[in-house]
Amino acid sequence: MVANDLSGTLPPDLSSLSWLASLVLTWNSLSGHVPTDLVSLTALDSLTLWYNSISGSVPSLLPPNLGYLEMSSNRLSGELPRQVGGLPALWYLALSANSISGTIPSEFTLLTAIKTAKMGQNKISGTIPWEVRNLSLAESLSLHENRISGTLPIEVGTLGLLKDFSVSTCALSGTIPEIYYSLTSLKTLGMSFNRISGTLSSELSKLSNLFELGASNTHISGTIPTEIGSTLTKLQGLALGTTRLSGSLPPLAALTSLERLLLQSNAITGELPSLESLLNLTYVALFGNFLTGRIRLPATTWLDSVLLHQNRLSCHMSGNFSEAAANVSNSLVLPGNAIQADLPAWLPTKAAAFLYVSSNLWHAWRIEVIQAAAGLTLLLLFLVLYMGTRVHQYLHFTPHGPVEKLQVSLAMLAGVWGIPMCALLLPIYKLGSNFFECGKFSLTFTIAYLIDDPLLEWAAAIAACLFAASSSALVVAVQSASSSCETILRRTTTTAVTAPESGYTVRELVVLVLAWTAILFFLSIPSQLYVISTSVPGGENRLGLSSSVLDLSQNVTAAVLALITVFILPRAAHVLARAVRGGVPDRHMAVRLMMSGRLVVACIVPFVFTVLLDQQ
Repeated sequence: MVANDLSGTLPPDLSSLSWLASLVLTWNSLSGHVPTDLVSLTALDSLTLWYNSISGSVPSLLPPNLGYLEMSSNRLSGELPRQVGGLPALWYLALSANSISGTIPSEFTLLTAIKTAKMGQNKISGTIPWEVRNLSLAESLSLHENRISGTLPIEVGTLGLLKDFSVSTCALSGTIPEIYYSLTSLKTLGMSFNRISGTLSSELSKLSNLFELGASNTHISGTIPTEIGSTLTKLQGLALGTTRLSGSLPPLAALTSLERLLLQSNAITGELPSLESLLNLTYVALFGNFLTGRIRLPATTWLDSVLLHQNRLSCHMSGNFSEAAANVSNSLVLPGNAIQADLPAWLPTKAAAFLYVSSNLWHAWRIEVIQAAAGLTLLLLFLVLYMGTRVHQYLHFTPHGPVEKLQVSLAMLAGVWGIPMCALLLPIYKLGSNFFECGKFSLTFTIAYLIDDPLLEWAAAIAACLFAASSSALVVAVQSASSSCETILRRTTTTAVTAPESGYTVRELVVLVLAWTAILFFLSIPSQLYVISTSVPGGENRLGLSSSVLDLSQNVTAAVLALITVFILPRAAHVLARAVRGGVPDRHMAVRLMMSGRLVVACIVPFVFTVLLDQQ
């Protein structure tokens, strides 16, 4: 009675069917507890109640000759009863996707006939009992997505018939016991999302029947054994992403059955081996490494995801792009790389942090170029309307008087000061570009190719900070020299300049701080929107913002911030300083307000929002 939309509870009258050998009630809406009267059904060999709403605990009294028990995907809770160990004929036990808690009782290991035990997706805690070695006939042990702790038990390595062993998403630690590599019948080994450490032994090559190897999001370090690429020819899934692996990738050409290759977010270096022979490949995730060389994809239509960003890949790409374009739905090959080729249609370029393509650049970036041109046009138009006939002052400035001449001279000195900075940074950028096999020569002297090398990034950051500090010192010198000149001019001119009183009352300071804080709150909204637009996914965020709104915010924020910092903030600062002093202008206070406002709007607010949104 499969998928008959049965509801209600299991009737106690079932115990009167003394001849019943198999009871299958899968895919229904049955609820309530399993009747204890079923223990009287001595002929019952198979009980299948998978995918219902049965609650309560696992029955402690079950038919004595039961060999097959399937109760996955229900609402079972409580602990595993010790009486389960008293079913000598039980060879199949499935209790996955429930809410069973407690520990695995040692009596469980008395099920010497057991071949399959599926207890994943529960709340089981404690450790795996060492008596598990008694399950000599076991072929499948699934304990994934539980709260099991401790280490991987050595005793599992004695189960010579074991084919599937899954303990992913638990709280296990320690290293992989060497004896596990003697399980030559093993087809699936799942250990992802644990605190397992150590290295992958070359003995892994003995597992020649392995289909799936999963150890992602662990603390495994070292290199990937080269033997994997030549001996594990049946491998369909290799998941070692977000670990501490380093070194180079072994040749992968012999893994012709491979469908999923997940080695992302490691420290893997060297040249990316060719993937052209992997015709069954559907998912590739190698992003966040230090891979170099060329991308050689298989000429197949099975590819669904290609994630190779944040590497140092370059040169021409090879692969059957015209056919792959129909199926590849999640591709991100380019950002952080330096590709020299016409791009296939399925490669997105809009989200690229950096992208160089030697040809077809207009096709890849035409939307961004149009947006930049439109924004620049609007900015110039606003400048003309705002400045009127004085717009030429932004293009040509003639200093008048000693103060302005001194300011221009020191500004020119600050510009010349940038030359040593370039002489310091250019070798750093050039050294960073050596990670790319190919690329445009002119870009090797820019920050565009400086990727993922901590030493070089620190050197560039320190040099930039030194330049910023020295430039700030020049600005202070400009202000000090200007003040000195103004003092001299006041003493030598006959026209008295009325300066505002130096002191502010407590009331004036409070009004000034509160008003300026309110103004900065509203002027910081574009900065907030920009951080949000680059940090949250469109249409799938708690703010309810669509992708179009986020894209619009990201594209127009730069122009809006330019208007705010160049025009609105200075005007607002002067107006506020004058209003607080009763109509008397205070240029010094206005400058302080303007600089503090620029710091808040352009630096502090974006940084705070980035931290609050948990972004790097």
